[in-house]
Amino acid sequence: RCYLNATIQQLFAVRAFRDCVTAAAVADAPAEEVSSGWACSTCTLENSWAVERCGVCGAGERPEKTEKAAVPRGEVLRQLQRTVHFLLHSDLSTFDGVDLMEACRDIGMHKAIELQNDATEFFQRLLERLEAESHPRHLPVFQGAFRVRMLTQRRSAECAHSKPVSEGPFDKALNLAVAGMRSLELSLAALVQATLITGGNRV
Repeated sequence: RCYLNATIQQLFAVRAFRDCVTAAAVADAPAEEVSSGWACSTCTLENSWAVERCGVCGAGERPEKTEKAAVPRGEVLRQLQRTVHFLLHSDLSTFDGVDLMEACRDIGMHKAIELQNDATEFFQRLLERLEAESHPRHLPVFQGAFRVRMLTQRRSAECAHSKPVSEGPFDKALNLAVAGMRSLELSLAALVQATLITGGNRV
């Protein structure tokens, strides 16, 4: 779970994000997501898991639960709030993030959450889930705390001619090269380093 621990520690260091997490309210679930029972195979009525037979036709029987129940809506935000509050106020030196990890098991990761995953992918999926679970009034902070856009411009190396600035799409993260880089500044400088275009595509 090192990718999860590292990501949460980095997010915790961003005060605007940390304050938003602790204050955020969970948004109401869309009507189609509100479901906590089983559907009768005979009449299709939804029944509570507490009953063994369909309450209308009496024929349908409760199926066996073969998979883990879906993570309740808002659980990712709630567990992240719990984690942040612990990091802010607890005197203990360690914290077990297993509940947060379990809440994140269906955020859309390529591999199971308990396996080694890509930290960038986890970061992206986590923010997407927080945006979906949070009350609309908190969305600007979640969306604005991590939002970048790359601007590109083609300039002539032979004269003063240049193309208009091209704006890329908004993204939540930048992918930086780390091999051979001694500092973050060097990685950022390499990211925006000019590239010489030759041939028919040159300005």
